[in-house]
Amino acid sequence: FKFLSKQKLPPSYIQLLQERRDIIVSILKVAGFKIDIPDGGTNFFMDVDMDSEIFADHLLKKYHVAVIPGRCFGVSGKNHIRIGFGSVNTKDIKTGCQKIIQTRRDLSKPLF
Repeated sequence: FKFLSKQKLPPSYIQLLQERRDIIVSILKVAGFKIDIPDGGTNFFMDVDMDSEIFADHLLKKYHVAVIPGRCFGVSGKNHIRIGFGSVNTKDIKTGCQKIIQTRRDLSKPLF
């Protein structure tokens, strides 16, 4: 969060963002997701190991959790989602992470 510390933001806000990021990373890494941990900002990319549009659509429709399909940021983001955490409270972050984990389980089930 070196970049944000130069932006005249209150140190307490920067610390809050770090805590939110660390909660997401700790929950989703334990679940086996590959995460590109940001050094600053309020978003990051995560590899979901499947088509990001299908993943994001299922997550939104079934669990009412919104993420952005990585494909929106170019072809290299096809299997990634973008997660924002700048204005989400800790409780909702934890719930959203559990819904992300469940979405991977849902979409990994055999279709027959």
